Amino acid sequence: MKRNKEMALKYLVLLLMVTSLLACKQQVIDDDYPPAQISITGAQHTLTIPNSNPVNYQIDEATNQLVITLGIARSGLESTDSFSVGISPAQDTIASLIESGTLKRTIPMTAEMFSFPETVIVEQGNTGAEFQVTIAIDRIASANQALAFGVRLNSPSKYQLNDKLSTMIIVLDYRKISGNLHPGDQPAEGRIFETFSRPEDIATWTTQYNLVTEFIAPDKVRITQSTNDYWSALRKGITYTSSYPILAIRVYETPTSGTWLLKGYDGLIDMAARPGVAETMTMPDGSTIYYWDMTQLTDLPGTFQGDIQVVTESATNQSLTFSWVKSFTDKQSITAYYEEEL
Repeated sequence: MKRNKEMALKYLVLLLMVTSLLACKQQVIDDDYPPAQISITGAQHTLTIPNSNPVNYQIDEATNQLVITLGIARSGLESTDSFSVGISPAQDTIASLIESGTLKRTIPMTAEMFSFPETVIVEQGNTGAEFQVTIAIDRIASANQALAFGVRLNSPSKYQLNDKLSTMIIVLDYRKISGNLHPGDQPAEGRIFETFSRPEDIATWTTQYNLVTEFIAPDKVRITQSTNDYWSALRKGITYTSSYPILAIRVYETPTSGTWLLKGYDGLIDMAARPGVAETMTMPDGSTIYYWDMTQLTDLPGTFQGDIQVVTESATNQSLTFSWVKSFTDKQSITAYYEEEL
């Protein structure tokens, strides 16, 4: 009987110790774990469009709008109850950033240029939701500088805001999305105007043999040879005229072994534009514009119908990275790019 009482006492002491430890552990969690907070996804950074990667915008051609998708997230281990949060413009922040010089060559968007929902609801069981900002393209297309706007979270129905991560700054350069790098740079009949602002732009080009084509960032395409040989990425069915005799390409990376060139082919005659005979202009970001006078490269008639090719003649795994292929009326038009980016 005495032994049984001693065993019962030991079990009681052990039970009290375990209960005490669990209570302490629960207290530590309750005391140390931060409360749930609401933020805009990626709000610690300024979002630059089209330089963001992955690309989080799209063109709605039916409504002629640019649509940007942003996200709201809730941190913490609390139960995932439904909540709502308000959204308002943060143009006062934009004005301060421009005045301080943090945002350069940038002007603030006006209220009629963009819109977004006033409230976003996160449904029960979820910790986040997306919302969209729509921008009227016809109201920003003529801007000759980057445009900036901000959105700010407010008035959550539950939980609290993360004050440091509740504002998103968006800097938008529509010229780069459209491929127009200055106001006079527009597509036109008879002009070569090949740009790569979106991944789907690559679909208009065909790769030959084992050439790998990658969209690596807005306004940048990389072609890489997988074997030693002569490969090309080509745009079929190009029509261009002698009204735009200056052929140009902007290049960011060239093969370290071998070479590259532009080539035109109308089914009978080749037009080869090699970097060694090009005039060049080095841009502020280190890229190079190569340009040639097509009338000096070929005796083709005033209107050319055929293929334009970006060709590499290099070793295995050599790459060429470029952003556009265009033709211009004169060489002076090329300098507009340099002056625009100073």
